Amino acid sequence: MEIIKYTEGIEIPDFCFIEGMPDSVYHSRPGISNSGLSMIARSPAHYAFRANREPSRAMAIGSAFHAALLEPERFAVEWQIVRGVNDRRKAEYKDAAKVYGGDKALTDSEGNSVEVMASSVASNQEAREILSQKGYAELSAFAIDPETKAPIRARYDWITEEGRVLDVKKTQDCRERAFQNSVYSYRYHCQEAMYSHVYELITGRELDGFSFLAIEEQPPCANIVWTLDALAKDIGRREYRSALDAYALCAGSGEWPSYPESSGLLSLPEWVLIQYDDQDNNDMTFNEE
Repeated sequence: MEIIKYTEGIEIPDFCFIEGMPDSVYHSRPGISNSGLSMIARSPAHYAFRANREPSRAMAIGSAFHAALLEPERFAVEWQIVRGVNDRRKAEYKDAAKVYGGDKALTDSEGNSVEVMASSVASNQEAREILSQKGYAELSAFAIDPETKAPIRARYDWITEEGRVLDVKKTQDCRERAFQNSVYSYRYHCQEAMYSHVYELITGRELDGFSFLAIEEQPPCANIVWTLDALAKDIGRREYRSALDAYALCAGSGEWPSYPESSGLLSLPEWVLIQYDDQDNNDMTFNEE
């Protein structure tokens, strides 16, 4: 992998990996990202009318955790845990926020949560093995899709020099059934497809592997490394391609339609109907008696 070190004012090639690019610069670059394609999948209009939202507190904690786990030296310098303070209205917290920024000043409980999450990964042998290899954290990548000519971009949580990716996901429950739902709901299978595609376009070869580190936010911060099976990967590729094609079509035409339906017949949720079916069956049994 050829890696370019970021410097202010650097010229970004069409196909490249950039190390050390600030979040703000990455997000300001042209092209569609995985989060953008997720909006496209809902409707192109949702992407066209997206708003630049301020990072939520949960997002700030997530960024702190990523840094503590993947870039501990950077975390130690750029973040400050205000020990003994759990109220962001306190003077001690406000003083730290002035120096480090509100998104990088953590209350005592927030800092403890970040530290527990990061330390809990040490007991996960597979995660530890991947993270022990020489690699790059928060590596930005840029490419041009050859079919649509659309610029695309990705940001890898952790990628080894051999091309093994570990993507970190905070979750409420990292067990199989729960995380399956998260994969589908948040389109993680499409993210894998996109990140794999970008890597292939830049390097000319396939990734060595792609896994998700699902870690629970609450102590003991249990975590499991999950790898998608062949069917999930195939569905992810098809849905990624469909969203990218839709994006390119809309970008070319300048038209960003919303939902195709303007009217329709609506029933109640399936679980309600099942409940009433069961009730009707019980009433019928009672009448027969």
